[in-house]
Amino acid sequence: MENKKDKIDYYKLNEYLNNYCLAMEKSDFLHNVDYYYDLTSKLFGFLYTKLPSYGLQPDTKEEKQKHLSILETLDIVNEYIEKRMPEYKDSFINSMQDGTINIVADPENEDTSLGDRSGIDEERHRFVNAILKHNSDDPRTIIHEFVHNLNLTDQNSLSRKYITEGISIYFEIDMANFMLDKGYDPKDVFQDRLYRLTDLCYATSDMIKIFPILLCYEKLGPITDESFKDMEKLKIKPRPKTEEDFYGRFINSSEILLKESSIDPLKEFGYVIGTLLAYYAIDQKDEEFHQKMLNLNKMANTDIFPDMLKYLGLDIANGKELREKLSVPLEHEIQRISQNLNKKSANKK
Repeated sequence: MENKKDKIDYYKLNEYLNNYCLAMEKSDFLHNVDYYYDLTSKLFGFLYTKLPSYGLQPDTKEEKQKHLSILETLDIVNEYIEKRMPEYKDSFINSMQDGTINIVADPENEDTSLGDRSGIDEERHRFVNAILKHNSDDPRTIIHEFVHNLNLTDQNSLSRKYITEGISIYFEIDMANFMLDKGYDPKDVFQDRLYRLTDLCYATSDMIKIFPILLCYEKLGPITDESFKDMEKLKIKPRPKTEEDFYGRFINSSEILLKESSIDPLKEFGYVIGTLLAYYAIDQKDEEFHQKMLNLNKMANTDIFPDMLKYLGLDIANGKELREKLSVPLEHEIQRISQNLNKKSANKK
């Protein structure tokens, strides 16, 4: 046990936590960290129970996909926006023409340091960067980053961190469904959707390591060798079952949090809750709900997170109901991906 504790740089860790908690003092994220931790823990258990039973593994290797030219990609993106997001058609055309959207068509010979990203640069210019793979993943990537850009402002609200990934992921999956309707190869499209599920697995795994440290600091203050015992005495839950697991997670979370000083646990949690919300919205198969997601894009910086969930028919105060409503669509997506991957394997035999 002492060996594990010795690996923790308490000074740097507590300095980071102090700065982060001060910055988030007026938010509800830290006040609800035990609730979000419990939600993520149950999701973590659900994922790693369900995934093996469907034969899906997070490290599934990419298979050769049909080549998609840049013109084919832009054609399908334009068609999708015209039919599914018509109110943003002019915005997309203008963003392409004025250089806001940067398409990296030749990754081997062009700068890829920005990755697939949407943001505001040092000169306060908005940008969207999309690196093409020249396969069916490209339209999904462009839509995802373009939607981020639509709800991006100079002064983003904290609520946007909860919801922006959910909005972008919804529209990227809706784009995938649009491509299926247009006759694109389901094997390729669902391979891309598997990667989104993989990202959820990794994000959930990271948050399971980060949440205990945030909860402990929020409830008890600076982390010490006695923190686990103090949590036990005060019956603070949820928490890892053993002291060894507790400090083991602290080592992992310290590495995650301190590796990159700009990391934001709320933003990371946004990938978890956002992916679940996207699957939930896709599962509605309702054009009125599609319009709700378009409306939600405009609400991202104006409404608080609980109100945005309420707008989608979800009550964050009712944890049991929330988990039930979000877990069923997740299982449906796992089933859809599994069925298509199994078809792919069967065709090879």
